[in-house]
Amino acid sequence: MENLERGRLNQANGRLRAAKAGVAIVQRCDRLYLQATLPPKTDSGKVVSHQQQIALGIYASPAGISFAEKESRKLGVLLASKEFLWSLYVSKKECELETIANWIQKFEESKRQTVSVTTWKTDYARPFGLLPADQPITTETLLSAISRTKPNSRQRRRFCFAFRQLGQISGLEIDVKDLVGNYSPPTYLRFQFPLWFLKASNTKAFSSTLKAFGSGSLCQLYFIW
Repeated sequence: MENLERGRLNQANGRLRAAKAGVAIVQRCDRLYLQATLPPKTDSGKVVSHQQQIALGIYASPAGISFAEKESRKLGVLLASKEFLWSLYVSKKECELETIANWIQKFEESKRQTVSVTTWKTDYARPFGLLPADQPITTETLLSAISRTKPNSRQRRRFCFAFRQLGQISGLEIDVKDLVGNYSPPTYLRFQFPLWFLKASNTKAFSSTLKAFGSGSLCQLYFIW
C-alpha cells in the first residue's frame, strides 16, 4: 500500500475508534475487510462471538477506504442493536466458494507474479495439493497437514511457510514456530582442480584430503580442462 493510502486507512480506523464503532478496517493483499467481534456462523461449530472478518470485495484505494468506513459504521450499529445477521453480508453461494481451493486461487493470483514457475510448483503448489480442496479452510486443517510431514525436514519447513501465507490471506493466524523445526540446507564445499593436478597427484592422498575437508558436508568437484 502506498503511504498515502496507508495514512487514509489509519485515519479511518482512528475515527472508528473515536466513535466506538467496535469495527476496524483491515487490508489483506490489495483488498479491504471489516473486522469485528461477530456471532458465529451457523455452520462454524462455535457457540460464542469471536473476531472475524467480512470481505467487502473492494480494493484498498481512497474510494475503497471511504466506502469501507461507511460500511464499518453500519456494521457497528447492527452489532450495537443486536440486529446483525450473517445473511446480510454472506450469501449461500459465497459461503460455498470459501473453500480451500477458492483461497488457493486467490493466493495464486496475488503471489504467482512474484515467484518463478519452479518456486511456485515446489514451494506452494506441491504443499497445497495435499489439502482437501473442497473443504472450508480452517487453522486445524492446515496444522494437521503440517503435522503429517517429517519433523525437522525440508518438507516440513516448506509446508509451514506455504500454509502460514495461505492462512494470512484467508484471515487465519497460523502459528508454526513450534512446528517448523531446525532444518537447514546442507553445506557445499567446492573444489576446483586442473586436470594435470589430478593426474600427477597420489590418488589415495587426494581422496583422504577430500574426505577431511568434506566431513559433514557435500563436496562438488570442478575440473579445468
